[in-house]
Amino acid sequence: MSAEQPSQPSLRDRKKAETRTNIAHAAVELLVTEGPEQTTIARIADAAEISQRTFHNYFPHREAAMFHYMENLLDALCRDVLNCADGQPLVEVAKNVAVGLYFHGSSFSDATPTSPYPTTPGNFNAIHALKMVVEHLTLHRVDDMCTAAPRDNPVDFLSPLVDALMEYASRNSEELSRFHALMMVSNALWVCGTVYETRELPEYSQGKTEHQLLEEAFAFTTAGTFPDSEG
Repeated sequence: MSAEQPSQPSLRDRKKAETRTNIAHAAVELLVTEGPEQTTIARIADAAEISQRTFHNYFPHREAAMFHYMENLLDALCRDVLNCADGQPLVEVAKNVAVGLYFHGSSFSDATPTSPYPTTPGNFNAIHALKMVVEHLTLHRVDDMCTAAPRDNPVDFLSPLVDALMEYASRNSEELSRFHALMMVSNALWVCGTVYETRELPEYSQGKTEHQLLEEAFAFTTAGTFPDSEG
């Protein structure tokens, strides 16, 4: 007897998922480009081409929409970690996933409900957006944020990614404490965020490409040396 195939979502369900994702992306794009004061429900609805009533059919407030975007993004990152080939150094796994997001998630425009990573270059960066969303949600603590409990600390938002890295380590028979997993995840995201924020500042970038800056930054933070250092 053949295994029963999982049922596919209906067209209506797919449309609802697409609308939910579009609203979430509109909220985050406004947060990144305009700041929290300008990220009103009216402007989010306008950007998503829906009514404010429709917005409230999907989310109770703007923070819930932002959380939905972040949750999808972290889910995609966790899948990337768990899909990494076995046998890689844990630091490299965290680095490769973060760098992949850095270059792949550089525009909000082409993201889809099934692939929260945007697919074309643009004026936004998913690493930068993730940082801003985490900071905003930590500051605006709410109790009815969809399915999630409120967080008091930015570290709490990274828990799924920490769990994924620990699962990868366990799969490869490596011991990894939760603290060390958090350090690897935080360092990878922090390095990418710092490179993004300084890439166009000549006094920091010194004419180097983003790829070069990322390689130097990871070499320094993981080994304490730069790639071209001697001794």
